[in-house]
Amino acid sequence: MTEGSAKLFGRESEMSRLADHLARLDTGGGCLVLSGDAGIGKSSLLAAVAADATGRGFRVLRANGVQSEARLPFAALHQILHPLAAHTAALPEIQQTAIAAAFGQVDAAAPAPYLVALAALGLLCGGAADTPLVVLVDDAHWLDAASAGALAFVARRLQADPVLLLAAVRGDYDSGLLDAQLPVIPLTGIDAGAAEQLLRTRHPGLSEQARAEVLRTAQGNPLALVELPSTIDKATAAPHILPLTDRLERSFAARLRELSRATQKMLTLCAADDGSSLREVLTASARMLSDPAATAENLTPAIDAGLIDLADDRVTFRHPLARSAIYQAASRQDRLAAHSALAQILVDDPERRAWHLAAGSVGQDESVAAAMEQAAVAAARRGSHAVSATAWQRAAALSPDPRKRSTRYLHAAELVVELGQPDRAAQLIDNCASDLPTLGERARAVLVRDAVDPGMPGDPTRVRMLVDLAESVRRTGDTELVIRLLLAAAGHTWSADPGQEARERLIAEVQRLPVPTDDPLRLTILGFTDPAGQAAAIRERVARIRREDLDAGASALVTSVFLVSADPALAALQANVIDNLRAAGRFRALPHALSGYAWQAIALADWKTALPAADECHRVAVETGQPLWSAASMLAQAMIAAMRSDSETAERLAAQAEAIVLPLRMNPVLCGLQFVRGISSISTGRYDAAFSHLARTANPADPAFHTVQSTWVLGDLAEAAAATGRIDEARELISQLATPPGTAASPWTEAAALYARPFLAQGDAADLAFQEVLASELSRWPSYRARLLLQYGMWLRRRRRIADARRPLRAARDACTALGLTSWAATARRELRAAGEESQNGRDALWTLLSAQELQIAQLAAAGHSNREIAQRLYLSERTVASHLYRLYPKLGITSRTKLHSVLGSTPIIEPLGSP
Repeated sequence: MTEGSAKLFGRESEMSRLADHLARLDTGGGCLVLSGDAGIGKSSLLAAVAADATGRGFRVLRANGVQSEARLPFAALHQILHPLAAHTAALPEIQQTAIAAAFGQVDAAAPAPYLVALAALGLLCGGAADTPLVVLVDDAHWLDAASAGALAFVARRLQADPVLLLAAVRGDYDSGLLDAQLPVIPLTGIDAGAAEQLLRTRHPGLSEQARAEVLRTAQGNPLALVELPSTIDKATAAPHILPLTDRLERSFAARLRELSRATQKMLTLCAADDGSSLREVLTASARMLSDPAATAENLTPAIDAGLIDLADDRVTFRHPLARSAIYQAASRQDRLAAHSALAQILVDDPERRAWHLAAGSVGQDESVAAAMEQAAVAAARRGSHAVSATAWQRAAALSPDPRKRSTRYLHAAELVVELGQPDRAAQLIDNCASDLPTLGERARAVLVRDAVDPGMPGDPTRVRMLVDLAESVRRTGDTELVIRLLLAAAGHTWSADPGQEARERLIAEVQRLPVPTDDPLRLTILGFTDPAGQAAAIRERVARIRREDLDAGASALVTSVFLVSADPALAALQANVIDNLRAAGRFRALPHALSGYAWQAIALADWKTALPAADECHRVAVETGQPLWSAASMLAQAMIAAMRSDSETAERLAAQAEAIVLPLRMNPVLCGLQFVRGISSISTGRYDAAFSHLARTANPADPAFHTVQSTWVLGDLAEAAAATGRIDEARELISQLATPPGTAASPWTEAAALYARPFLAQGDAADLAFQEVLASELSRWPSYRARLLLQYGMWLRRRRRIADARRPLRAARDACTALGLTSWAATARRELRAAGEESQNGRDALWTLLSAQELQIAQLAAAGHSNREIAQRLYLSERTVASHLYRLYPKLGITSRTKLHSVLGSTPIIEPLGSP
């Protein structure tokens, strides 16, 4: 640290670590979270870092979380970014609009929170282009939720840019930054020697008995060592049983007794204020004290008592505990008066005024509830659902009319569901009771309850209830709400089979929807409910969708899971959906789309697409708190590993995904897990294990059974059966899964059924089946076709048709090598050697040396996108993209992006074999 840094007793190691980060800031930044109890030294460390950073010539930006400001959307983010306003013009226009709307500077549509966060990242990285930035956030546990979310988003992406974000949080508070899995420096009490030295330095005249009592009570807490001695003799009875934080608050509150009544009231107003303007405090004090002559001089005794400071016409508290101590020590009457006075002067700031009106109210008051409702609407318009939900909840509590109260609780519950807080949503929706005035509102409440407590997958009673409610709502003309209800019912139907009667009831209601028969949302509902019957209509409709037609409904149809098939055109459309979601800032919707895109690529054996898609799906799902999509992404990653013969990784990922979904009985994922384990077992020649895993998916009583996805294992089940002599058993299982010709549950089902045919045939019929299937539509499924070439060559060789076997084995070797099917390629080489033909071992493609994110960036760069464009698409900074490219070039043996396309190549296309 520089000589100007503050001396911190007992914090030398933490100071050294932070200094190291500053010393390396020119080469890349990051984020650190200081976590510890109140008074443990977090603020002092931040001050030391600020002094050091300033001494190095770095720019320092600050924000302080204030408990009363937690209800103001993006308040803390505005504190940080305001000095960087000049860089706003460099942002993409959509981000400029988003950040301006978030700060209430323009009247625009509600910005997506992640667009605001991306704009914040752009401003910080732009501001650091010439001079490294150090962003210090004290009391981050009191940040408004919108700011905390944006900073967590930014913190995860500070890699190559010279930006250091250092946040201090109380460990006993919930904090979005602590939940973000960022690097944490835990702070505990300083050691006995440092504590003794600090106490003797600050209180040299303290008696030995008092010193011992302070040391025992403070437990190494620096603030306690400084503050407790002045009140140690005034402590209440049995002070040792109080938590240390309470002791510290009492030590601050004790100083109030020596202040005048007027000063105490002004301090109460300062503590209640969600701003820090001295002018605002004095104006409100004149109202509260009925004394227009109130001046800053009235606050001088509080400054002398070490409670507050005045600087630059702003009031700041020496410590957050002083603020809370003053507020809690005030009488209820004084607190109400303070909030009332603030509300009276904030006529030009309706959001803040509404909160102070609510805090200053006694009992229920419709005028105050209406003001809070407007604050809720304003917060939503600025992109803060968290603040909006809290405002709706407060408005509801203030509502004397039971119906208005229930409606406002419903609004809060709907927003809380979107925030991923099911327990809180359940409590809010319970408050609605039976007072919701309209059928539409009651239906919306049902959707909230369904989201927070979906019950058992495929519950026919739940499906029928949702359909019956949709029928009633349809008569009111609210088609949008009907579709939401039917989508919820279809989701239950997809999760597990609710029975034929419930499915038919749902399908019948969908047919009555007053929308065109090819409406994407209508087809989405039908696809989840009756994929076999709707497959042709869905494929035909998807074929007509153009990129410019990808509205919300069309995007939902394209990303629906039952559409997975070997179709490059659909893959391109899925990529467009993902790009549209990114551009619109719909970050939470990305995992669904990315999961479907990954499985599409898996079907095409396009690992260069599948790997980055599954990796990004997992990262975004974890970041947005969506465990089911996290499990789905791990399932896709496990399948990729299984196909590429990495059975250890496949099983590890499968086990992690299983731990998430097994308690929830999520049949689609559980089915996929057995599918993955079956493929992994086949790749290593463990056919008995493969049959056991795959057979589970055909048993309706097993949690791994799924009416659609179980049909995807048909081919692999047949292969495992043929290898273990269990053909009859396989035929019985497959007959239970098979669908009538031409009505396959999905395109994957069709491919699986084709792949199964040769294994279930006997004698010469098997030879003909191999040839017919290899010449069929299976050519659209590269991995299936490559594996079947291998099986055909093995079948021929075992029947002493050595010359005939070489051609399919040679084609299998080449195809499996090109597709990265390592174990199958090795088997093909062994079989060729047994047939009298030697083969060289294949080499892994260069792209396999890259991480999933490096591969994604390299592909975009190879396609001609600039670093700026890549950064916008992947929610990264330009410098991070450049850093990734700089590191991946040596791995690929190149020196510039112009060589990327030739090195990465394209996905292999396997030509039809024809007759052997």
